[in-house]
Amino acid sequence: MQLTVSNLEDFNEQMRLKIKLSIILLFASNVLQAQWWNPFQWWQPWDKKIYNKYNEAVVVVDTDKSSGSGFIIDNSGLVVTCYHVVQGAKKVGVETSSNQYIDVEGYTYVDEKRDFAILKLDYYSKNFTAVSLGDSEEMGVLDEVLSISNPLDLRNTVTKGQINGIREENGVKYFQITSSISPGSSGGPLFNDLGEVIGINRGTFGGNETYKAIHINYVKDVLSESKEIKHKVGFDYSLTKDVVIQKETRYVSTYNPKAQKLRDLILFLLIINAFFGS
Repeated sequence: MQLTVSNLEDFNEQMRLKIKLSIILLFASNVLQAQWWNPFQWWQPWDKKIYNKYNEAVVVVDTDKSSGSGFIIDNSGLVVTCYHVVQGAKKVGVETSSNQYIDVEGYTYVDEKRDFAILKLDYYSKNFTAVSLGDSEEMGVLDEVLSISNPLDLRNTVTKGQINGIREENGVKYFQITSSISPGSSGGPLFNDLGEVIGINRGTFGGNETYKAIHINYVKDVLSESKEIKHKVGFDYSLTKDVVIQKETRYVSTYNPKAQKLRDLILFLLIINAFFGS
């Protein structure tokens, strides 16, 4: 068959149609598999996206002494909260957003100085919504943040603010934030605008209305050591200082919101080019 200009143009047109179809199918596949799969959510504010995606990962931490907040970081039943919320409590449990109460079996890690604890639930499910952990060191002054917590037992309360400063007290790094932290908020997650947890709500500086959050990198640094229970409920760090540490591979998050956001943007641009490009 002799190759002519007409045949070449027909071939090019067929190839363009096939490429367009392939891009559409690829895009549809990614949208259906994406964690933010609803295409209408692209036009939602970032704070609403985060709340819709992660509010079920925030739990109430109930003890025989008090209550606070916490958040699920792993489908195996690991929950992060502030250590002072559970310190010395004889009974600890969490209540999920679906009103399911689950006992805490023990603690896989406690840090009195930095005031956080990693709890192991007695029951867990692959259906648990778990947060994604970000990098505290990438945050700066005036960056926007979002807090989800349970102040005064008001479930899943959202406060939006910004980082006013990055402080250090007794060797511990904190974010100074405008998001309000009331009694019951301690232990809740502080998100950046990518939906990553970059801090743990802690309280105030000196009892004033200047709020602070613990850097999440402290938790990330010990996650590889925090798979098995080391302390039973009732453990009080002030009574003993022996903490068994087992070195394993450093934890790496399997979900990268930045990569997901970039991938969606590239696919969107490819579709626009396929339909409207020359």
